[in-house]
Amino acid sequence: MFGSSNLDWWNGALVISLAVTALAAIAGVVTTAVIIKLQKQATIDTAKQIAMAHSRAADAELKLAEYRKPRGPILQAYAQGFVDAIKPFAGTKFDMGHAPVGREQWDFAWQLEPLMSQAGWLFVEWTSATGRFSKVNWTNSPHRYGVANVENISIELAPETHQQLLPAAAALADAFKQIGIDAAVTRKNNGSTNVGVIDLLIGSKQ
Repeated sequence: MFGSSNLDWWNGALVISLAVTALAAIAGVVTTAVIIKLQKQATIDTAKQIAMAHSRAADAELKLAEYRKPRGPILQAYAQGFVDAIKPFAGTKFDMGHAPVGREQWDFAWQLEPLMSQAGWLFVEWTSATGRFSKVNWTNSPHRYGVANVENISIELAPETHQQLLPAAAALADAFKQIGIDAAVTRKNNGSTNVGVIDLLIGSKQ
């Protein structure tokens, strides 16, 4: 009886040991599968993060390239459409200001003025007690311009002629925007003493 009981005990212990070993093996397989799955997910997440970082870097490079692109060539590429957009307001008088040392602004003004003349707009020399300078424009004649302290393009209207000139000013701003050049119509905030004109101020590109 003692031998039989001892054998039964060892058989039970063996079964329990085998069961524990089997459970440990199953747990090991499950753990390994979970680890592999987590590693794969981590790899996928890392790849997504890298792809997103590359995408953001590419977008930043495009924005930087767009910022560095001068406005003159953009205007020239869409010159006829720009002229056609503002031609309905032929006869509108405008004066012009820009930074005296802004090379991109000088070049842009040089290319812009003949298009406005082609559309029938009338250039008026800047008049003010201070804040003006002379330069030779596209006609090879000296003209007076104001010193502008603005960003992008500011199309400024005096309160007394705001309603009268607003349609032409709005058309001009829209013509710029249609070709990707930022412009806004705003209240006059400059030293020009000209009356009945649109003050077209060219600032640094932002």
